[in-house]
Order: sequence, then structure tokens, then C-alpha cells
Amino acid sequence: MLGKTIFYAAAMSVGVIGQAADQVPGGHPNIIVIVADDLGHGDLSLTGSEEIKTPNIDSLAANGSFFTDAYISAPVCLPSRMGLMTGTYQERFGVQTLAGPGGTRDYGIPADRPTLAQELKADGYTTGAVGKWHLGEREEYLPNQKGFDDFYGFIGGSLPYFPDKPGMIWHNERNVEKTQYMTDDFGERAAAFIEENRGDPFFLYLAFSAVHLPLEATEKYIEPYNHIKDRSRRTYAAMTTAMDINIGLVLDALRKNGLYENTLVFFVSDNGGFPRFWASNAPFQGGKYVLYEGGIRTPFLVQWPAGGVPAARRFSEPVSALDIFPTALAAAGAEYSGPHALDGVNLLPLLRGQTDKAPHERLYWRYGPYMCAMREGDFKILKNGTGDNKTPQWALYDIVNDPGETMDLSTRMPDKFSAMKNAFTVWDEALPEPDFIDQRLVEGIAWWEVKKKGHEPVQEQD
Repeated sequence: MLGKTIFYAAAMSVGVIGQAADQVPGGHPNIIVIVADDLGHGDLSLTGSEEIKTPNIDSLAANGSFFTDAYISAPVCLPSRMGLMTGTYQERFGVQTLAGPGGTRDYGIPADRPTLAQELKADGYTTGAVGKWHLGEREEYLPNQKGFDDFYGFIGGSLPYFPDKPGMIWHNERNVEKTQYMTDDFGERAAAFIEENRGDPFFLYLAFSAVHLPLEATEKYIEPYNHIKDRSRRTYAAMTTAMDINIGLVLDALRKNGLYENTLVFFVSDNGGFPRFWASNAPFQGGKYVLYEGGIRTPFLVQWPAGGVPAARRFSEPVSALDIFPTALAAAGAEYSGPHALDGVNLLPLLRGQTDKAPHERLYWRYGPYMCAMREGDFKILKNGTGDNKTPQWALYDIVNDPGETMDLSTRMPDKFSAMKNAFTVWDEALPEPDFIDQRLVEGIAWWEVKKKGHEPVQEQD
């Protein structure tokens, strides 16, 4: 199933992304990108949760830096992961939404968009992916074809967590049996990858499926939360703790092997959580599937003690998960080989105090035919067509003073409003037609707002 790795030669270069000066005397840093799935922004103790304890995730902020105004490039996992893995807006290569139930499975990262794994592999890194892929199911789109030497996980959007339930785990070309709770399995496999590759620089992409559906956790993780009355919320909290404990396992593996100081670690979520069912995106409105802040704002943590990333520092400049790609390349001293310019920005100068300039003038989103948004400085414009609303009107919000997006300022600031709409139109009109659209959006089905017995969302499918 998973075949030989393919390298893509660049047709042209867009310049040097990383310079030797971005490295440290210890040589090439190891690089780890940790991605949570459907995590509520308010469900870390770091972001204000008094209910769910996440000491290991919090430690990344204590020993590194926390971007408070960070975003993912889509409110759902497939497009947001494509943006992260390529460093470019996925809309630029025809991906805006999920495929949806019954939709095409003929999607993947195109050959002219090299992945972070391909770029780092070409620079001498050993590359590994553990967990959820969801970046294409055809042979040419699978992990070993996209720069990963080693893959352990599943290919689609979700999988049951318990070993006695159906679902296929792959280790490269082999199907292997699930032997334990999947979050624990992924944590142990990630720690083993670190141990096996401790002698050479490595890139590890650790994409947990937690806390995505199905809501499943073992009793040892549920027990501390038995006081939570709502069953779904209780299980969700347990799944979050399971992920946090396994992130601790990975950090312990770095310490054990003397790699902690010179390993660059990123942590983000792929989109917001489900606020109507179990997750909290406080203080933001909305969640997964919509472009309110609750759907696209992510906790973004960066730790690299030997690389000059300050400890216990918060940055309020708007940044994006797209920035992980060029920041990692810069840390590795690698050059980007792709034929298209990156949309992400190297964050190391900001992190190291070498500049106080905001990395982005604007950030953009296009999610299907009726939802789009743009952030510029403290302000955001939003067109949020959901349900039967196929003719939504633009609104303008001051995100810094109104993070809940409750007060539309479009009539009070007409000049600002008009200029921002014009800037978005320039970006939007340069996009190609999408390769596919989740038809539920076209049909006006707000499936994420509907409950059924057991608190499971109707038609929740990636």
C-alpha cells in the first residue's frame, strides 16, 4: 500500500527560507510538530480551563512561547492539515472544505506542493509520521510518498480508539493490529521513533486523533473526571488528558536521550472543538465548521530552549499554522525547493526578539461558497453563511476588544470596512475553482448544530 518515497525537484526557487544563522551550535535541531484534533481552545489549563488539567501541554508554554492570536487555515481538518503540511493556503490548490459524506476520495497534496517532510528529508532528516493522516488516500498521496520514511497510523479522518473495534492501523506497507487504546499507542510509537533515531536529526509529525469522534476513553483516564455529570463532556475531558499524558511521554523521551534542549517542538490543534456538544472554545463564539474565532483560533506553542525561543513568553501578533513550515526550514538551515511561494512566515526573528514587526499583514479564509473571512491587525471581516443562509452579509469586528464577535462595526467604520473587503476580494479572485465542495454546505445543512440522542452530532463525517 505505502510505497517508495518520491522527491520533487523544484522548477524554480523562491529564495532561501532558512539561513545557517538560524541554527544553533549544537547542529541541526530535531523538529516535532504535534497536532491535536478538534480541541476546544478553552480546554487547556493554559487557556483557562479549571476542569481539564493539561500539565504537559502547559509545560511547552512554560518552557517556550505561546502565540495567543494564532490561527489554523480552515475550520475543519482536511484543508487545515493540507495548509500546515505545505505552508501555503490550501485554497490555492483547490481545497476549501471536507469532501463530505459520499464525496470524492480523489484528493491529496499535489506534486508541485512539496511537504515539510519532503523538504527536511532532502536536507538529511529522518522523517516519521505517527497518527492521523487524512491528506489523501490514493497511492501517490500516502505518507511514504510524501516524504515520510516511517508511518504508523491510519489514513482517513477518524478511527475507533479501542482495539476490539474495527479500523485499520498501518505501519508503512503493513496492516498491524491495534493492541491498546489508540492515543496510548500513538504516544508510545512516537517515543520509540525518538529512541530509534536519537543519533541523527529527525522530523516527527505526531498527529493525534484525540479528541475527535468517537468519544472513547479508558477507565484510568475517565476516573479523575467522574464528577462531570455530562457523559460526553466527561469522556472528552478524559481523551484530552490521555493526549496530554502521551505528549509527556514524548517529552520524557527527549530528556532521556539528551535531545530536549535542541528539539524544536510545535503544538497546535487542527480546528476548534464542538461547543454545542462537549468542547469549550471560550472566550470565542462558534467552533468546528464555521469561521468565527472558535472555529479557527488555535493554541499555538513553540519550544526550543537551545534555539533562542524564550521561555514563558506570550506573543499577541496574529500568526498561522502555515508558519510552522518556514520556521522549521529556517531552524534546519534548509532552502525551500518548491515552485510556488510560501504563505507562511519564518517566526524565529520574532521569537528571538530580532524584530517587532507583525509576521502577517493579513490572514485569509475561504470555506466553501458562503463562508469567508480575513483578519487585518486588530480587525476581522466575516461572512458566515450557515444553514439556510446562502446570502450572508459581511460584518466587521474588533477582535482584540470583542473576541466573541458580538458587535458589528461595519456601519461605524465604513472606510475600514470597505478597504478590508477590497483586500479580501483581490486574494479571493486569484484562487482557482475548488476541486470539490462538501455538498452539505451547498445544500444549507448546518449539521454541526443538530443534536441527537447521546449528544453525538448528526452526520459528523470528515
